[in-house]
Amino acid sequence: MTTQSSLSSYFKDSIFLVCILGVLFGIYLGNRPFAAPDEGRYVEIPREMVVTGDYVTPRLNGLKYFEKPVLFYWMQAGMIHLFGMSEWAMRLLPVFFGILGCVFVYVAARHLFDRLTGWCSAVVLATSFLYFGLSRLIVLDMAVAVLLAAAMWLFIMGVQAPPGLGRRWYAWGLGAALGLATLTKGLMSLCVFGGVSFIWVLGNNYWKRLLPLYWPSTLLIFLLITAPWHILVSLKNPEFFDFYFIREHFERYLTNVHHRTQPFWFFIPILLVGFMPWTAFLWTGFKNMISLGRSDRAKRGTASFLIIWVLFILFFFSFSDSKLITYIVPAFPPLAVIVGVVLSRAMRGETSLLPGAIIYASISSLVVIAYQFLHAKIPADDFAALSSHIHVLLWTFVAGVFMPLLGWWKWKNKGILVAVLVITLTQLLVLTMGAKNATRVSAKKTAQAILTHMPANTKVFLYRSYFQDLPVYLNRTVPLVESYGGELYFGASQEPHNKIILKENNFWPIWHGGEPVCIVTHKRRLAHLEEHKDFTPHTLVDNPDCYAFCNQPPAKE
Repeated sequence: MTTQSSLSSYFKDSIFLVCILGVLFGIYLGNRPFAAPDEGRYVEIPREMVVTGDYVTPRLNGLKYFEKPVLFYWMQAGMIHLFGMSEWAMRLLPVFFGILGCVFVYVAARHLFDRLTGWCSAVVLATSFLYFGLSRLIVLDMAVAVLLAAAMWLFIMGVQAPPGLGRRWYAWGLGAALGLATLTKGLMSLCVFGGVSFIWVLGNNYWKRLLPLYWPSTLLIFLLITAPWHILVSLKNPEFFDFYFIREHFERYLTNVHHRTQPFWFFIPILLVGFMPWTAFLWTGFKNMISLGRSDRAKRGTASFLIIWVLFILFFFSFSDSKLITYIVPAFPPLAVIVGVVLSRAMRGETSLLPGAIIYASISSLVVIAYQFLHAKIPADDFAALSSHIHVLLWTFVAGVFMPLLGWWKWKNKGILVAVLVITLTQLLVLTMGAKNATRVSAKKTAQAILTHMPANTKVFLYRSYFQDLPVYLNRTVPLVESYGGELYFGASQEPHNKIILKENNFWPIWHGGEPVCIVTHKRRLAHLEEHKDFTPHTLVDNPDCYAFCNQPPAKE
């Protein structure tokens, strides 16, 4: 009876959490075009799967694209079949994973600690700046972070479970979660899971806790998920193995093949800023977790696991020669629980949030002061588009200087928590509303102008530029003329007959051939066009970041 009551409580809390987060993550979901390049890329690949019916070989703008596995593309293709092609429909998947990650954190934190800690941890994760942002952005990092976290939670809960069917289900779930994570973004998930679990077991001498292992059946589940596509795509594309495993895994991590070199300390400020506002409580959280590990033998394993999880991810990606902001997100679930434990203890009166409130007020003060010195450096066009939102956002940071401390004076810990939450939710809402104005690099308006003012048989070319959302909005692949085409060169080298990348001497006869042709290019490429004496275009779009010229006059509305 107790077990049924507990499961019912888990279920009700999870449903309530899904409803609340559905509103938080889903508001204004379609108020901005696809962001280039990432959203354009991760919509175009599944769009081409739906059009061609080929769900084995991913293609970007008509060319083979093997940088990532296929699971996310399949799921996005499913969204296209269900809801059609639109900004809000394509962003449902990151929203789904964002909500799922918070539910996982709630369940894990409640299981490992208590119900209040579960709620606090879920709230912390959902309202941290970077996690919230990625829940509304079409990239792979949210999906892989959630699936990897699921594997980690299942591991630590499974190790603590007694031998039997329950422990076996944890192991099978781990195999499934790790398989899905691997099929989303490759071997990184295996490296992180293996590194964290090995260091944790070795450091605490927990080898006996791994028995029984259930590894044969767990490994079988993992292989059933990951092996079929890898085998099929390798059989259809012999070049896949070398490019995908060697270049996109080992060379990507060990070399600067993608030209994404950053300093070793790059992820430290990213983590501190991205985890705001809860960064202010991290110091207290880590001290509390270390103290808990020393004083409570039953919680020692959990505390050390969370700390190792965070530190391993931080160092693993810091050593890589390829660094992007989103890589650090898998560290957020354990950080959320570390802070969630502090908040739950504070709600019970067992500790004080005042040190965190002082840090929070200090950070807010620095933001206000920094704005006074740096706002003049914001590009004029951006400032004009975002000025009203920037000013409102600034006032929220001003409020952050005073409200938490006033909350402490009036209602102690609860006053601090309410103040931080109100300010944070306001900031997230302002940022969400302002995002619709930050669309200068989008090709949506250019595509709409071509579709509206040019004949249906108009040939469109990208000239020495690559706007990855243009094929999405035109609903067709777009050839590139003398493009830098970095990530397309591999596919072009494998299928040169596709003629997606043209030389200039092959393009100009098409331009002068009598049929309607449009060129889409970037401002910095205009000089190359002007070198051609016979280039007498009709301007269709003169957006500073996305120009469109046609060889025939566009139709008037």
